[in-house]
Amino acid sequence: VLSMANSLSILCLMHYGTPQQQREWVPPIVSGECVACFTLTEPQAGSNAGAIKASAMLRGDRYVLRGSKQFISLGSVSR
Repeated sequence: VLSMANSLSILCLMHYGTPQQQREWVPPIVSGECVACFTLTEPQAGSNAGAIKASAMLRGDRYVLRGSKQFISLGSVSR
């Protein structure tokens, strides 16, 4: 769990997130207030990031995923 939060979730937020996303999500993940999840794999692509086809679109205050993912690390307990 610690490795997931530090190496994947926070690292992605720090490299690719906006300053607002970093302020909103990094402190609660680091403090343990919330748990982040990470997903890369897709049925047709496995873990080949170059073959991924899913996308996310912002609709209101939520993102809607188009496509499918599998093996979502910590997805059942994330917020």
